[in-house]
Amino acid sequence: MMSKKYMAVAALMLCFAAQASAQTVMVENTGRAAVSNYVPEMGFTADINVGYILGLGDAHNYANATPLPSYHIGLGYFLDKHWRVGLSYQKSFLQEDMGFRTFNNGYYSIYGHAVRNVDFDNVMLNGDYTFPVSRWVRPYVGLSIGMGSVKMYTDIANRYSMSDSKWMFTIAPEAGLRGYFDRHMTVGYRASVAYSRAFGDLETLDGAISSPSYLRIGVGAFVKFL
Repeated sequence: MMSKKYMAVAALMLCFAAQASAQTVMVENTGRAAVSNYVPEMGFTADINVGYILGLGDAHNYANATPLPSYHIGLGYFLDKHWRVGLSYQKSFLQEDMGFRTFNNGYYSIYGHAVRNVDFDNVMLNGDYTFPVSRWVRPYVGLSIGMGSVKMYTDIANRYSMSDSKWMFTIAPEAGLRGYFDRHMTVGYRASVAYSRAFGDLETLDGAISSPSYLRIGVGAFVKFL
């Protein structure tokens, strides 16, 4: 489902961030003692996250046989030890095998092996608030707002497809846990649970969905730099 180009882009982004994460500590000589201007909680971040989604509501009814992978890449900035803002892209899928079916569009009938699909491509602005318990344990809550391209389609025998798609306003509240592996706070992990909902309607000969939503569970890594 996930093309190799997405993984390549994510890998290059993290490699670049890892090189930049060797942060220089600026020291000001006051004449009495050396004072560091480096604040480890602040800085830009690059992250990748892989998870699974479970369709809810109409999305669940239309195509939800098995949870499928979901991929996330993002850039952000920690304003301080609590607040972070960012921009992210997320690709998610729902799919269900319907077996062999006959479809009638009023003019002719089509018979074949049918597979229902819903694809989500979300571009979101993110904001979250962290509760720093320790370097390893930092729970957070957040909200993402943006636009999502939602496409529903039924593929029949790989030769005929019924589809509908549109861009929809999308929101995604989220709760999770992040932490750092090193004392300089440059490399860390992130685990999250998010509820995503798009506002709009889609319809094909094979069905309709209104305001599709899903639950996503993901885990990944991030690098802080600059």
